[in-house]
Amino acid sequence: MHSELTLITKKAVIQVDLTNQKVKSASELVALEKPIDAYVNNQYYVTFLASPTMEKELVVGHMLSEGLVRSIEDLKEARVSKDIVRVSLRDGVRLQPKLVKGVGLFTSTQGSYNDFSKTLEETSRPLVSSDLKIKAENILRMIKQLERKSEVYKATRAVHSAALFLENGKLVSFSEDISRHNAVDKVIGDAALKQQNFSKLTLVSSGRQSACMVLKAARVGIPIIASIASPIFSGVVAAKKSGVTLVSVPNKECIKIYTFPGRILI
Repeated sequence: MHSELTLITKKAVIQVDLTNQKVKSASELVALEKPIDAYVNNQYYVTFLASPTMEKELVVGHMLSEGLVRSIEDLKEARVSKDIVRVSLRDGVRLQPKLVKGVGLFTSTQGSYNDFSKTLEETSRPLVSSDLKIKAENILRMIKQLERKSEVYKATRAVHSAALFLENGKLVSFSEDISRHNAVDKVIGDAALKQQNFSKLTLVSSGRQSACMVLKAARVGIPIIASIASPIFSGVVAAKKSGVTLVSVPNKECIKIYTFPGRILI
């Protein structure tokens, strides 16, 4: 788990009070970011711009959630040295074409419509098969716990948070990052390194659910996604095609279920 102090710093700001027509100097907490280089089998893959924590979990989670490897068992080793994460694959594991070419730089806003529309076209059957069922009340409790733990967001209003929970509401992993993609990748990587069974986990997030976000969960077998934000059209379509239950929680008294409602016990 990260320390809040590693993710924020103070910067000078001019504060303008429009109501009272006053201007003053102040200091403001801002979210930190740094480049993190990822290498696979000593070959450069990508540079992430991410919050400076859980670097190994970010790279491992990204490789799993983007389908670059099939499971954590494909990885022989993942180690961090300064701002570089080096991943070694087990003998016989083939590199995907996307990985061989390298993709350059991932900023805090990843993906494009063309990327995930192509993925949707290739997704013709459910990817996720799980008998997990969650009480609606537990979804609300998970959201509340996510909000309580989001200390960097409270301090800066500039990051996203993500968490994975067991059916009983026990927290498995939590992360905050400048990118909603990175936050999800970090908890996926953390859970994989802990040998968790993804089919028994619920992903809770602060970010809007587009197709690329939903498919991250689907590729590792997470059956339920709940977000504070509402999904967009592509996210609903991706959830329906991939067998994921998609939920949004607009307030503390209501949940909205977009796909596969049988997993939510009312």
